[in-house]
Amino acid sequence: MDKSKTIEEMLASEPKITINGKSLTGAQAMTLRVALSNFRIELMEPDYAKELGPIASGYLARATEIER
Repeated sequence: MDKSKTIEEMLASEPKITINGKSLTGAQAMTLRVALSNFRIELMEPDYAKELGPIASGYLARATEIER
């Protein structure tokens, strides 16, 4: 049994996101999800978090909440 998903199936499984009344497409939602995941990884780097200062812990907490 082939467990690979088609692009259409992957995009359909993305969350529904609306920003300022505009609904994002599946591809846009995927792009946002991947960017947020990457940002969260960067926030876990001590030097990067230190550069951002106290706001880094807030960003990490909110990004973690969104990714759940």
